[in-house]
Amino acid sequence: MTRSSAKVRPASEEDLGAIVELHRACFPGFFLTDLGATFLTELYRGLHDLPSGVLVAAYDDRHRVLGYAGGSGEQQDFYRELLRRRGWKFALAALPAVARRPTIATRVARGRTRARRDDDTRAPGCLMSLGVDPKLQSRGVGRALVGAFEEELRHRGCAAYWLTTDESANDAANNFYTRLGFLRSRVVVTPEGRHLNEYTKSLSADGERP
Repeated sequence: MTRSSAKVRPASEEDLGAIVELHRACFPGFFLTDLGATFLTELYRGLHDLPSGVLVAAYDDRHRVLGYAGGSGEQQDFYRELLRRRGWKFALAALPAVARRPTIATRVARGRTRARRDDDTRAPGCLMSLGVDPKLQSRGVGRALVGAFEEELRHRGCAAYWLTTDESANDAANNFYTRLGFLRSRVVVTPEGRHLNEYTKSLSADGERP
């Protein structure tokens, strides 16, 4: 399959709509997706606007968004800042989804609690979301996005970062992160019984595990 010639740079505010649509295409049925486009827009706007956020995007020659990577070099700082500045917007954005499915209110509340809680066992940075146009996967776009994301973390002095992805029926993603040098640090089981592989990657020159 032909390799992509995508260019990666920091995402612009004008890209947020396309990034939200890519998220919905890449993660149908996932919790954040079910919260709706307005909620996702607020999340990615936070990654774009807040000093602790990182949001990069891949583009083709016609400036169409082909993929994105979003996260933070200081995840706990990002969550605290996000809730302080935009918590009420997230609450309003989640209301329609909660009205349709009242059972998800517990997960929303749990997410807010987890966002406030420090976890000293994890690396400081986090790749929160990585999405590539499904028609362009396996063409190097994801690798280029991860490389640009890591370069920004290094620029900010972040020594390591982590991410989670489903353990089961998810070989492509797990193999992708393993090939990029991530090490599985643990398996996390959510209250809903979902098993997630947690991966960590050092950004130090010697590549030692943090």
